[in-house]
Amino acid sequence: MAVKINTEFPTVPLPVALFIIIILSLCYANSYDGTFVFDDSEAIVNNDDVQKTQIWEIFKNDFWGTKLSHKDSHKSYRPLTILTFRMQYWIRGYLHSQDFHIINIILHTVVCILTLFVFNTLLNYKNQNISFYATVLFTIHPVHTEAVSGIVGRAELLCALFTWLSLIMYNQCIITNYFISKWFNMFGFTISTLIAMLCKETGITAIGICAVYDLVIVNKVLPSDIFKLLTKWLCFDWSMGCIPLITGYDKRILFVILFWICLGAIIIHIFSAHTDRFLRCTIIGLTLLVIPFLPASNIFFTVGFVLAERTLYIPSAGYCLLVVIGLHKLSTSVSQRNLLLFFYTFLCFIFFVRSWTRSDQWRSEESLFRSALHVCPLNAKVHYNIAKNAADAGNSSLAKLEYEEALRLNPNYAQAMNNLANLLKDEGKYDTAENLFKQAVTLQKDFATAWMNYGIVLSALKRYEESEKSYLTALSQKPKYPDCYYNLGVLYLEQKHYHKALTAWTNATKLKATHRRAWTNMVILLDDLGMSEQALKIANQALHYIPDYASIHFNIANILGKAGRFSEAETHFKEAISRNPTDPMFYTNLGVLYHRWNKVKEAEYMYKKALEFNPHSHSAKENLKKLQSLKRSIK
Repeated sequence: MAVKINTEFPTVPLPVALFIIIILSLCYANSYDGTFVFDDSEAIVNNDDVQKTQIWEIFKNDFWGTKLSHKDSHKSYRPLTILTFRMQYWIRGYLHSQDFHIINIILHTVVCILTLFVFNTLLNYKNQNISFYATVLFTIHPVHTEAVSGIVGRAELLCALFTWLSLIMYNQCIITNYFISKWFNMFGFTISTLIAMLCKETGITAIGICAVYDLVIVNKVLPSDIFKLLTKWLCFDWSMGCIPLITGYDKRILFVILFWICLGAIIIHIFSAHTDRFLRCTIIGLTLLVIPFLPASNIFFTVGFVLAERTLYIPSAGYCLLVVIGLHKLSTSVSQRNLLLFFYTFLCFIFFVRSWTRSDQWRSEESLFRSALHVCPLNAKVHYNIAKNAADAGNSSLAKLEYEEALRLNPNYAQAMNNLANLLKDEGKYDTAENLFKQAVTLQKDFATAWMNYGIVLSALKRYEESEKSYLTALSQKPKYPDCYYNLGVLYLEQKHYHKALTAWTNATKLKATHRRAWTNMVILLDDLGMSEQALKIANQALHYIPDYASIHFNIANILGKAGRFSEAETHFKEAISRNPTDPMFYTNLGVLYHRWNKVKEAEYMYKKALEFNPHSHSAKENLKKLQSLKRSIK
């Protein structure tokens, strides 16, 4: 009698499996103290929905804070993901990147644990070995780094979490015999699917996965049975471009061909096989691979991008399942099993190390963008982001070089033109900057930021009429643009159109109540025009929105001091100093106040304090001399 030899991978008890998965899921943990990088800036830091928009407005906007009805909307609808960001901001009181990263890592761990249970559920608990080994691959796969270490990847994590919950609920609905329990689980499935969709649009694919599970696992319908229902394909003529032809040769197409050969082989196998004990597992793996990717595939509707690592978060579960099924099918002897187990362990080691190092690159924008140079050196956007990061860090020379490289690779890159022109504008190279801005707005006529910056350059060149036209064009493209209203006000101020300047700055503060420069300019202008009471009124309005802004307190103090209201002025000078204790002007003007108030000792102290921070302050020196001369004359 022949002895049956077990060639399957070793069985791992559930508690041990869970422990291993939790430990391995920490391969991304070194990104816990990372900063806000790449898309995090737009989706979180600069997104009003995360900090101050009315809660119900979040459900009217896309993921990036733009109205869904706006022509420039990304149409990505993920309000529940935004609400999690909003909740963290509300709890902490400010945006703390470490909190966001830690939550992402925890979510990934939870998703990995659920993945084991989902695989067990989908495979009907008959192939728990496959479930465990596939889950380990899923847990440490490097392609997940963006989803876990990039904070905006939370949409993928939450979507996966509730998609997995919906599958578990659906299975419970099928296996339970109690009416109330069935309806309870069906309700849970519906709610989980809805939440998954509101975290990311791909959550709707949970319905498709459950449909395949219902057919293949529950009702035991095999794909080969479908041939009984189909007629032959009929067509009068398949010519005239019915099937588009591929022209030219590119060696990278070989990888695409290899992928389709493998996918085709799997599909042919599942439609023709009847006795393969892994058949239903293979169908589930293929379902998890294909269906969740369909919304991002650009097949059914236009998407913002097709290639993005984080869109592979859920589909990669299917890929991992297929890999492990393939290894099990290849394991036909003990020696082969040991060899394949060694290969699998080595692959896991490589994945873990790569995930660890990759998550480290996601800790800061500089390391993230630099790492991309080794992968995509001919990608203009990579050079653009390196330049932008360098400019933010004050390295304008590197920024200019990288913007120029981005434009060499993509001569029609309007955003790079705009940013390079801004750097040149700051260096006083207005003619070169003007040419770049002109090219940018020619290439992208609705580029409001470029129109505004173009207006700034034209204003610096004293071409006021053209500058005003440029600002107004920017506002026609982006009506809610507070910075543009501010710059328009500065233009009117230069032309001595004071009423227009005040109107423009008022519009800026209506759109952005915390616009400090607009508030400050209004107060200063009204004071210069002799409208001190109106200036105080505006300044007090500003304090309602920006109570900690030193400049507003400083200007209020100056106005009150000129009006002889010394005690009130002193209070505001001290408020300004407490918020900005290194500004010599604050000490100088407080010294002047004490000087006029005949508080000679206090005045002398303030002048000396101002000179500590700026030894070359002419006004502090002159006033101190006058004060000391006065003291000598009194003696």
